[in-house]
Amino acid sequence: MTLSPSTDQGTGGARSGGGSTLRWLHLSDFHTGKDDHGQRNLFGYILKHMDRRMAGEGAPDFVFITGDIADRARSEQYEKFAEEFLLALEDKVGEGRIFMVPGNHDVDHNQEELITRAAIRQRSPEFFDPTPSGLAEREHILSRFSAYREHAQLLDKYDWLASPEGCLLRTLDVNGLSVGILGLNTAWLSEGKADQGELTPGKPLLEAGLAAIAEAKVKIVLGHHPLDWLHPNDKKPIEALLGQHRILYLHGHMHRNDAGFGYGAGNLFLTLQSGAGFQAREDEKWVNRLLWAELDIENQQLALEPRQWNKTNQEWALDGAAFPEAYRQPDAARWVFPLPGTLIPQPGKPAPAAPPATAPHSTLPRPRPFFGREGDLQKIAGWLAPENRSWGVIIEGSGGMGKTALALQAAHLAPAERFPLKLWVTTKGRELDPEGERTLSDHWVEDFFALLDELARALGRDAIPKATREERPALLRHALAERSALLVVDNLETFTFDERRRVFKLLDKLPAGCRALVTSRRRDSGSIAAHALRLDKLEREAAHELLNELAEHWPPLARLTPADRDRLYDETGGNPLLLTWTAGQLGRSTGRARTVIDAVARLQEAHRREEQDDRNDPLEFIFGDLLETFSKQETAVLSVLAHFTQPAKIEWLMPLARLSRKAAETALDSLRDRALLMEDEENNTWLLPSLATQFLRRARPEAVGKSGDRLADEIYALVQENGYQNHDRFPVLEEHWPQIAAALPVLLAGDNRRLQAACHALREFLNFSGRWDERLRLSRAAEARAEATGDRDNAGWRAYDAGWCHRLRGEAEAVLECAGRAEDHWKAAGAGAREQATAIGLRGTGHRLAGNHPTAIAAYREALELDRARSPRSEEVAISLNDLAAALQRSGELDEAERHYREGLAIARELPYPEGVAAYTGNLAELTLDRRDWPEAERLAREALALAEPVGRKELIAADCHWLAQALARQGRGGEGIGHAERAVAIFTELRSPYLAGAEETLAECRGA
Repeated sequence: MTLSPSTDQGTGGARSGGGSTLRWLHLSDFHTGKDDHGQRNLFGYILKHMDRRMAGEGAPDFVFITGDIADRARSEQYEKFAEEFLLALEDKVGEGRIFMVPGNHDVDHNQEELITRAAIRQRSPEFFDPTPSGLAEREHILSRFSAYREHAQLLDKYDWLASPEGCLLRTLDVNGLSVGILGLNTAWLSEGKADQGELTPGKPLLEAGLAAIAEAKVKIVLGHHPLDWLHPNDKKPIEALLGQHRILYLHGHMHRNDAGFGYGAGNLFLTLQSGAGFQAREDEKWVNRLLWAELDIENQQLALEPRQWNKTNQEWALDGAAFPEAYRQPDAARWVFPLPGTLIPQPGKPAPAAPPATAPHSTLPRPRPFFGREGDLQKIAGWLAPENRSWGVIIEGSGGMGKTALALQAAHLAPAERFPLKLWVTTKGRELDPEGERTLSDHWVEDFFALLDELARALGRDAIPKATREERPALLRHALAERSALLVVDNLETFTFDERRRVFKLLDKLPAGCRALVTSRRRDSGSIAAHALRLDKLEREAAHELLNELAEHWPPLARLTPADRDRLYDETGGNPLLLTWTAGQLGRSTGRARTVIDAVARLQEAHRREEQDDRNDPLEFIFGDLLETFSKQETAVLSVLAHFTQPAKIEWLMPLARLSRKAAETALDSLRDRALLMEDEENNTWLLPSLATQFLRRARPEAVGKSGDRLADEIYALVQENGYQNHDRFPVLEEHWPQIAAALPVLLAGDNRRLQAACHALREFLNFSGRWDERLRLSRAAEARAEATGDRDNAGWRAYDAGWCHRLRGEAEAVLECAGRAEDHWKAAGAGAREQATAIGLRGTGHRLAGNHPTAIAAYREALELDRARSPRSEEVAISLNDLAAALQRSGELDEAERHYREGLAIARELPYPEGVAAYTGNLAELTLDRRDWPEAERLAREALALAEPVGRKELIAADCHWLAQALARQGRGGEGIGHAERAVAIFTELRSPYLAGAEETLAECRGA
């Protein structure tokens, strides 16, 4: 391949500064054609500002314009930009000093509409090659840039968009400095909306371009979009290239001035963002901005001066909120940043820190005392090293052997610079089973997907749990590709064989920068892409260290002789947990292991039983001895903790254990000293390990049962008071969610009528708080319980609730399955027309999600007729009319859809049904958007929002804000819509709504309009 950068010594007006400085003006996002008069004034303001600056400082060395020159990529818009601004600007700064790249508004999306970015990615692997064959592929869409390309030749006759190199390349000698300029087209794959996360300038084009300017002292890369708008497959490699070359990346698109450090392949680079040259007419809310910069190569720093147009004073005032105050130069209108690779102090200030993009973050439990296994730790460290090609380590061993402790210690020791993100997941949560512990056999996949969802939330990707199950593993891998993460998956043996296989399939495809540690008792938990480490007994020296640590909390252990310690070590087989529990009994006034001789005898008995039947666990045998030593208060506390899968606060335990705070604290401290509990001192919470929980449930079922009954009573009263439609009380349920989750297994095992009432009380809260997986598990388990007790009516409603959860996920087949089950249950119960209509309506929803609109419409019509026969002007009729209208709208029958929406609205007003009035008015706004009647859609959305505010349903408010922002953006008033779109995004994020992605697209549209 041949690249053709030109070398230009450059001419023009007098330049300021010494031999080691560069000055430039960064402009972006003019959207010419949006407002002819307002833009003409704005062009004049910039040119007059240039005159004043040049009178005192001379001309800048460069002017960079980073895209969105035109508003709709029309030739007349570029002509206006040239005539009213660009040519005058060039007269001031000189030829060959203005560099420009296109943005998404410079793409004519009406050209080559059938060529999609998906098709390019799938079928054109050479598209971004810097070769003639790559150019031949790109030529298919060059017509989208025709008007921009013709305009750009005013500055440079070389049409770089239509060249094999596919980027602007210049190497110039300015003020004694070699400056390399690389201009990119980040809008190659722009489709007008939903661009975020889908774009790329082409990594091969960037790589070749950087090689062409590699010898330059200063390297500047121009693009339109910020890097977080790039496709996940391209973002990290491109950041790596920018970091390796210590690039200054100049871009626009976001309409505000900004700067910050990027991080790629262990190296820093600077990103500089100019605000919109024209966002709106002079207005103090939607301000127009520009950015001055001066690079001091001798002191390795960059000074930035952000300006914004001030209507009141008619001047380019300082944009004081653009950058952090930590970088501001004292008593000056400048912010000084160190160049990538340096940290030069600012005058009068220490050097500002330049943090990497991913700050070290850990969700690991706090470190615990750890003894021995140095060799194992060294092995793990080696297997996690970058040069090792495995995805990590599987730590295997029997119960109590220290697998979790080793994984935790290894994770804490893993270097933070290698793994800025460390994520801990335990698979030992107890599912909502009537027996209280086991995973339901027909819901085993929920555990695997719960693992995916937990990792996604830790990565800050709340949208992933809302995706379909089929999509979630791939989406999680994409999210991990942007991070260097260490995953720790503990206790994998609790998963079924199929679940474990899914986990290993996920880990086998981990991105290159990520690694994982997995612990499991099962030897079949294997993967050829990982190293296996089998744990046997603790080394003798490490066991002595463990006993020394225990002795600090239990003085009798300090009196053990070396021979006593050796005997305990030998009889416990070096098992850390067995050694800890046995040692915890020594010297106590009760129990069967008060002396070393007693302890050895008990251990020998435990091993004898194990030899007779390998199902006899020595740990359980010794725990049985421990139970005999527990006081009444300790037993009470343990029996309560047995219900909690998450750390519990002492305030939750006290009423359930019937203890005062002092008594509870004394009992907890004693149990902690015997290594039976895990304490989080910072949060003052306590957790009983799962192994001990299992033993306790078998050994003390009555005590556990009584505490569970008290917990269930307390939570049942709580949800009855604060659940149902009491949205203003949902914060109470949110605060008590760990207690509610602990009580659900007890409720599932208890009285069916109380269980069904609790389900009904919680359904809105679980939906509101985004706990759709929890609602689905609860509904399915409660459905099975109702069916088992002959309560087919409530079984039908729980099947309906499960279908509603699948509807939120967009899972058509599952919705149809639930509709069938609900219908079967209600037929068996002899239910009436209401239930029949509800099942038919749910079936219609399943067909609508599947895209089978005629069948959906038929089902909705049938449900509507049943509801009309019962009560022609009822809430159910209004709801059915709304469902039918939605299906008609999706099938393109907008007139009939509108008639049904309006009939449902009229009924809702008559009842009155304020929630329906707000919802149906908003749906009419959405329908009007489909008709592209933007002003009427704006009016309806504003009306709907005013109705939704007093109702207080956040999802309605968010939807109305979303539609209002869309209507404003489509009228070219995106600036007015930004606040509404931001509110929609915030609410949908809070609710973990599936509509979040659409709201984010609208926000991007408003910002780009």
